Order: sequence, then structure tokens, then C-alpha cells
Amino acid sequence: VSVHRAGGIKGGRLDPYVELLGLFDLRVGADLHAIKVAFRNSVKECHPDLTPNPTPEKTAKFIELKEAYE
Repeated sequence: VSVHRAGGIKGGRLDPYVELLGLFDLRVGADLHAIKVAFRNSVKECHPDLTPNPTPEKTAKFIELKEAYE
């Protein structure tokens, strides 16, 4: 995850907003609409019900995306 603003790392952990942006490959300053679109597109690629042959890795990625979005 690349951090595009100063202060993105706090106490050894990434700011949750910056972490979310890195997960969806977005830049700082992305609006809510861009985050929602990136989330939907990412989830479609690894959703267990939408993937013909879900793998444990894709299922884990889906759970990670879902938790990050919440």
C-alpha cells in the first residue's frame, strides 16, 4: 500500500482511510462514489456466489474487502 499524504501512518499502522484506498487501488481524495464503485468491482471478482470456482484465496479476499468497506 502506498501512502500519498503525510501522516498516513500512525503508531505503526496505516490510517484506516488510507488502508481502504490502498485496498481498492485509489488515491487520497477519492470521493465516496469512487470508493463504492471500486468496492463493487472488486467484490464481483471474488464473491463466492458470483465466481464459478471459488477458491479459499478469493473467499478470504472477499471477506477482507467486505470488512474493510464496513
